[in-house]
Amino acid sequence: MCRRKTICALLILLLLTGCAKTQKGETQLLTDAAAPEHTVSLAQVQYGDVRKDAPGFVNAQAFYERDEQLTCERFAGLVLNECYVNQGDRVEEGQILAKFVRLPDETEQGSLEQTLQAAKLGFESESAKALGAVAEAQAALDATAAGTAAARTAQLRLERAQTAAEKLDDSEVRRAQAALDRYNAQIAGVEYAAPFAGTVDQIMRINGQAVSADSVFCRLYTEDAGYVVAFGVNEVGYHVGARVRIRISNEDFCEGTVLSSAEAYGVVNAAVIVRPDPGVNLTELVESRVSPTIVVSRVLLSNVLRLPKSSVRNEEGRYYVYLSEDGQLHRRDVQIGLDGIDPATGAGYVQIVDGLNEGDMVQLR
Repeated sequence: MCRRKTICALLILLLLTGCAKTQKGETQLLTDAAAPEHTVSLAQVQYGDVRKDAPGFVNAQAFYERDEQLTCERFAGLVLNECYVNQGDRVEEGQILAKFVRLPDETEQGSLEQTLQAAKLGFESESAKALGAVAEAQAALDATAAGTAAARTAQLRLERAQTAAEKLDDSEVRRAQAALDRYNAQIAGVEYAAPFAGTVDQIMRINGQAVSADSVFCRLYTEDAGYVVAFGVNEVGYHVGARVRIRISNEDFCEGTVLSSAEAYGVVNAAVIVRPDPGVNLTELVESRVSPTIVVSRVLLSNVLRLPKSSVRNEEGRYYVYLSEDGQLHRRDVQIGLDGIDPATGAGYVQIVDGLNEGDMVQLR
């Protein structure tokens, strides 16, 4: 009986020893279920290219590079006197578009002149007083013997008088003069210069009436420079520098380059900004009642972190991998970007946006 118990104890000890060796000698593979008993294949996170062939059409809207309503903020209260441009004219930056004038007002002009005269008289009076105080202090100093206490007192009095004279403020005179000069300049006429080169449209036709600060003189836009903006990218990816096609109508297309886009593939409602190539009829794009669409047929991301597609798992929309650290596999959530292929081999690869670093080792399925 004792012999049989001893044999059973030895068998149990051998079994426990074998299990412990298995646990220490092999990396445990963690999966959604139980760990399988086979060798783990690993892939390294590296920089490389990812390409996706994903034809798609995205509704867009075209804009001129600059398209502004030129307001009359600087000319409020003035009257449009002369207009030097016509609808559709192309102008250069700084070119004079119009002249606004102020209608003469004798009462206002007289008031401005009186204000200036009063300011000048006030300044002249203060100057005379200050200069008189300096002269009086100088005379008192000259009348005292040098080195005496009276001389020191007279010297301090002179210095105070000189300081007061130097601090005389003529700002009232300058303000009054500026107001009168501005009035006279407006009577002569104030010119409206184009803030940038462009095409003139929607010109103001109000002559003889004073304009307000928010009155619009004209519209000015850059007919030879513009861009196309698309929203709702969803499953069509772009990247800065990508070449895309812009569909103007069912039969007309033009080419363009992506200027700005979301960093990650598949971002919903991200704005994609495309610059049409030179020579494109922007007026047709901007003014058309039919919204253009951006057409993408190939997306290529260069020098991005990537992994073989088979190493990334998806669980209810959450992407994750099994990261190998110290001989163990640990689940790690990741954010993926473009889901495509290696352009050279055609093997499936996924862009890694966040969650892993270059050189990390992850399990391959």
